[in-house]
Amino acid sequence: MTDYTIGIDIGGTKISCALVAVQRQTLYPFKIIARARVATERRLGYSQALGKIAKLINEVKQGQALAGIGVGIPGSVDRNQRMQNGNTLMLIAKDICADIRTALNMPAIKCVADNDANCFALAEAYGLIGQGLTEEQSIPMREQIGIGLILGTGLGAGMVSQGKVWRGKDYSAFEVGHAVFKRDGRMCYCGRRGCAEQYLSGSALEASFRRRGGQQQLTAKDIFALADLCDPAAVATIHEFRQNLASLLADLANIFDPHYFVLGGGVSTQQAIYQTLADDMQRQLFCPAKPAQVFQHQHGDDAGVIGAALLPLLPQLKAWG
Repeated sequence: MTDYTIGIDIGGTKISCALVAVQRQTLYPFKIIARARVATERRLGYSQALGKIAKLINEVKQGQALAGIGVGIPGSVDRNQRMQNGNTLMLIAKDICADIRTALNMPAIKCVADNDANCFALAEAYGLIGQGLTEEQSIPMREQIGIGLILGTGLGAGMVSQGKVWRGKDYSAFEVGHAVFKRDGRMCYCGRRGCAEQYLSGSALEASFRRRGGQQQLTAKDIFALADLCDPAAVATIHEFRQNLASLLADLANIFDPHYFVLGGGVSTQQAIYQTLADDMQRQLFCPAKPAQVFQHQHGDDAGVIGAALLPLLPQLKAWG
């Protein structure tokens, strides 16, 4: 049986949308049929973003009868599927699923909203990484624990355990980006000091480079390119970032003992962060015998929309293996 769902991934800079065909009871159960994206333009407010989402859905659905709509939101989402906190302020406390139903004139459509990092982790767990652990290492998905980290504008995180998102009692679990990483460290917009997001995000990497005297306007991608040219400030910045990332992964591994980590976001595409990462992490583990594997994302920019598209069908999806 094939269901068609819509996945929406709302980011700080872009909104992505895809029509996804989902086979509920099969291995590797999804395929993107159509996709589209537009700029988020947060400064224009919530209403314009909602209008863009409705337009994108109508553009990609291709006349298919939909089994549901899933929405990935860049922040903590509560049981009522409203964003509690995050850096895209226009979404806070909005009932986005109800508003999407109204905008589409589809009052009965199933709509599920969740944190975008949870969506990312879902896509990788049900996709190539989870499948690979089953086929190559004989670890069935019903036993797998995977943690996804999005190293983007901020630091998002999600965990999938035994085919299910680990959400906590109020659906606000796993806000790793706002756990204190450096006591009395850098000020975070959330009001705390030393949050992991202030050390492990694209924005943090750029700020760290500027503190070393680097050029103000350079992006994270530019800094990695400079490091390839042996620029001292860029090399030192990336070394510090990799060491911080290894420490965070070791902390998470010591607490949750996952089978794997998967890294997403713009910074994760840079091979320099992986160069000694696994060894640096392993040296900090309390039980280092079988360290968690560290993967680069396998679904690229599509992971967010794929994971969102799985949300409406998640109770029926087969945790295969």
